[in-house]
Amino acid sequence: MKTYPEMNIQLFIRPRSDHLCNDYINWLAEKATGDFLWFYGDDVEMLKKWWDVVVWERYLEYKKTRPDNIICIGVKDNTPTTGRPKFPCFLMITKEAKELFGWMVHPSPPNWGADLILYKLYSPMNRLLEINDELYLNHISHHTNQMPDDTTSSHLGQVHERLKNIAKYSTDIVLGDEVPKLRRKMANYIERIRSGK
Repeated sequence: MKTYPEMNIQLFIRPRSDHLCNDYINWLAEKATGDFLWFYGDDVEMLKKWWDVVVWERYLEYKKTRPDNIICIGVKDNTPTTGRPKFPCFLMITKEAKELFGWMVHPSPPNWGADLILYKLYSPMNRLLEINDELYLNHISHHTNQMPDDTTSSHLGQVHERLKNIAKYSTDIVLGDEVPKLRRKMANYIERIRSGK
């Protein structure tokens, strides 16, 4: 924090939980005070200097035709998405998007799958700004064969395997049952803002 005095960096400590999405990401999103929320791990590096300027400039351009500001931003990365379409894995959303749904990432999946849900929610609604040309995130993990599997990743994988077929934790059930309803909620909100109601 002394390294970046101009930033409002806060540290929080929580008891260990198997539910990364709800007990950490959404919990921290409730405490955030900025205009954007981004789940970004310590095993990721941005490979371009002034990346924040690029994101900001692209966002401002994208926002011109989206005054509701319900926007998700994804920077190209090298995380494999086996059996799924290639999509950004470390997504950023606006404060307005978080307030519309009441969460940053869907609270059902315990860990892996939250990024896919965001992608499938925002992309078909033309509310996903993908930055694939100017920026690139390097995911330094066992997923990209840049380091061996560690105890945390191994534990997350075990949790995912143990819970993925239980309905209340299933990414596939959220995608099939809830995401269409969430898209309708988004469409209704966008229309209300557009019509000034």
